[in-house]
Amino acid sequence: MDEEISSFIQLLGGDRNPFSAPENHKGAIHRILDLMKNNGIPADILTFEHHEFTGYNLWVPPPSMDDDFVLILAHHDTVPESPGVDDNGSGLLLTYLLAKWYYSLEGDKPNLAFVMPDFEEGDPRVFKELEKFNEKNGTSYSYKDNYFDPSFWDRFRSHLNENVRDLTGFTGTKRFVEYLEKQNLLDKVKLVVDYETVGYTAEEQQQVPGIPVQMTKGDFLAGAINAEADEYFEILNSIVHPLKRVLIPVPNRGHPAPDTRRSDHSVFWDKDIHAIMFTDSANFRNPHYHKPTDTSIDHSFILDVFEYSKIFLKKMQ
Repeated sequence: MDEEISSFIQLLGGDRNPFSAPENHKGAIHRILDLMKNNGIPADILTFEHHEFTGYNLWVPPPSMDDDFVLILAHHDTVPESPGVDDNGSGLLLTYLLAKWYYSLEGDKPNLAFVMPDFEEGDPRVFKELEKFNEKNGTSYSYKDNYFDPSFWDRFRSHLNENVRDLTGFTGTKRFVEYLEKQNLLDKVKLVVDYETVGYTAEEQQQVPGIPVQMTKGDFLAGAINAEADEYFEILNSIVHPLKRVLIPVPNRGHPAPDTRRSDHSVFWDKDIHAIMFTDSANFRNPHYHKPTDTSIDHSFILDVFEYSKIFLKKMQ
């Protein structure tokens, strides 16, 4: 399995941002498409246009289009200049492994679908505007170095408000939801499972603002689930597996804890569809987050997440 993990990471090819690396942004998701097809997974690419950028949503429909299904999700784009092995190569890897496992099952099995949406890391025009901002102000800000700098964001936000007023977040998933609506499939989504950076571990764990995580070592899986999805919360909590995890029910579509909304699952929360985001919480402790050095993941940890996920998904029949 180690070799398969390493091979998949190599397949990603580094920076997958539509602005900074358009060729690999397109190429990587099509290489994953080919890998899936070669393993008997009926995947396809849903292409969409967003201003001058092209987006690609990889989609594997459920075997039964007439029945409710669980949707497995992991975004495939990165921020500029980052190879994004944890964010979100780890989520892509896990989604691929789950799809491969699922299509190897014989007999009765849960009704699962898979999607790898685009543009989770933001409207690509943001990155284009950052270049214009630097040119105008004689600065050299980079997305990777200033992501958490409030003074930078205050200035840059003013620039965006003046120049690009219709920026949107999670555009790929929003377009995918539109597709599901047109196909009369959205009402059949009973649960979304979003894998958002699930491969990083560390010796220390920082506290997450607004989220009660009482862990001192960063070797656990966090799960933010909407509070109304109590039946799924109970199933997840009841699973016997050595994987350490912290499951957090969040009310009001996650708005009281905004960091729980920082991925594509929030689009489904806003549609009142049950969803959970699994994450290693690395954006609060990984020094490589959104950096060129995001180049590795913990193989044993992600395999534990894989096994835990299989147990959970089997219970979805």
